Amino acid sequence: MKEVEPVDGLAGGSKGGVTVLDVDRVTALAANLDVYRMADALPAQREGSPGRPAEFPDYVWVLFAGLLGIFGSARKAAAAMASPLYWSLMRKGVAACLGPAAALALPAHGPSRNQWNWHSRRLRDHLPQLH
Repeated sequence: MKEVEPVDGLAGGSKGGVTVLDVDRVTALAANLDVYRMADALPAQREGSPGRPAEFPDYVWVLFAGLLGIFGSARKAAAAMASPLYWSLMRKGVAACLGPAAALALPAHGPSRNQWNWHSRRLRDHLPQLH
């Protein structure tokens, strides 16, 4: 498989570089309407419930779960979400599926692994709805 020039801190590839296949997989994941349908199956946070508002919409956690399958670990998935290259690919997929306003509403970078660890419990609690 042809390697793209390695970029420091990016997940992917057998030697830590970014492969064309990784880019294609992330692009396909972010443009998959099923990701957003799955996120819609999660119950919304009730108005007035304790805690601060979520920084990321639910579909970001479904995307993160998909990145686990691509990169093999939460650390690598979080590194991809922190990468300007991969985050821009995901924002383009969001724009294609949900419109440009949804993509512009996202933060400048993706969630951290610690944020994933917290939100992954919520996904596990609602696996039947996600299936």
